[in-house]
Amino acid sequence: MNENETISGANRAGKDGWEKVYEYRLLYASTAQTPLTMRMELTMRDQVAPEHLQRATDATLLRYPYFAVTLEKVEGEYYFAPNRQPLTVKPSADKCALGSKGNRRHLVAVDYEGKTIGVDFAHFLTDGDGAYHFLRTLIHYYVSFAYQVTLDRTGIRLLGDPIPQEELAPVPEDIPLPPLHRGDGAANALLLTSDRYEPVLHHFVLPEQEFVAYAKSLGATPNVLTAIFADKILRKVTGDDQTPVRVVICVNERHALGLEAAHQCLVGGAVLTFDKDGEDLPLPELAKRMRASLKERTASEAVLTNVTALRGLTAKLCSFPDDKERAAFSTEIREYAAKTLSATVSYVGKANFGAAEEYVEDFVTVAMAASPLLFELSAVDGKIALDLIRPDPNEECAVELQRILQEIGIPYDYKGARPLDLPQVELPWIESER
Repeated sequence: MNENETISGANRAGKDGWEKVYEYRLLYASTAQTPLTMRMELTMRDQVAPEHLQRATDATLLRYPYFAVTLEKVEGEYYFAPNRQPLTVKPSADKCALGSKGNRRHLVAVDYEGKTIGVDFAHFLTDGDGAYHFLRTLIHYYVSFAYQVTLDRTGIRLLGDPIPQEELAPVPEDIPLPPLHRGDGAANALLLTSDRYEPVLHHFVLPEQEFVAYAKSLGATPNVLTAIFADKILRKVTGDDQTPVRVVICVNERHALGLEAAHQCLVGGAVLTFDKDGEDLPLPELAKRMRASLKERTASEAVLTNVTALRGLTAKLCSFPDDKERAAFSTEIREYAAKTLSATVSYVGKANFGAAEEYVEDFVTVAMAASPLLFELSAVDGKIALDLIRPDPNEECAVELQRILQEIGIPYDYKGARPLDLPQVELPWIESER
């Protein structure tokens, strides 16, 4: 659609497959240096067969029509519009930016190199929950085609299944939400500082059974245990045992909103604060305190209050008349968060690739958070894939995590570090920066 088209954007919403963008904050927060995108990499047990990966991609995209879209601007608002162009699987070396002509303007991309399949998503399109559903279908089809096997499809969405209306529908604007309780503002937080920005991903693989069992022995959950790791790592690396460590746990908002099948990006956060008093507590008592705090902050009322706050930010953002002003405001929000959050923990849970999991040797999640330190976790085929992402190549955080794992007796395989290679996304205000 060109900018002169006269069809009302409001009339387009929900019609002919058009859907208004829900997550404006993530849309405008992307920059050339820090694109808000996600990348998942699956290392298969054999070399990837491109022809079978293309067949799997074709079938998967047909199953998820709301991911086969382009980004269109109509009357100052952004919409996802159906993209009927095929999504071509590419060698990883030939990857193009999401939303670019080279990717036929798709906001999802699939590539391969050796034994690795890579899948990229624009974060304003979906979140980890939506991305995992797409991956489950893609890997199910790929393994079925490449190995000529019939897999149990329990829990896997496949082409030909009826798509529930709840999965297709836009997020309602009239969901009853509680009023926003004005607090005293965010407190200061212990931050990992760096003189340069060259983000690095450290990849660990842990046995799921031992990791979960140790968390349970403390009365914790995997995400709470990882938050405790973050606290201990930051204390050791900075030498500061006084400043509070504020760790945000990513929270799926679907249950609280009553939108369990929704495909949009519906992720919020619950902040756990580790203060000086907690540092003196025995580990089981600290874990118990933090789990109770997380339970309180992830109760439906608390999650909905957070949605109220985020919608208020979105309304403020959309009050600016043009893209550059909106992007500047989003940057201010992210910079503020970066000064008040010490670390982020994202744990989607089990990947649930089903019968195809035995063909997957490793799994990596590449993403970006507002905080200086990010922990991405997922459970795949009896293993926990733990990715620690920090803003520079310094290895001290990875070294300290290894020391902690050795101390508590959890075996691990440290796969090493690599530069953070996030997929780019082509947006008008980003292109003007280049």
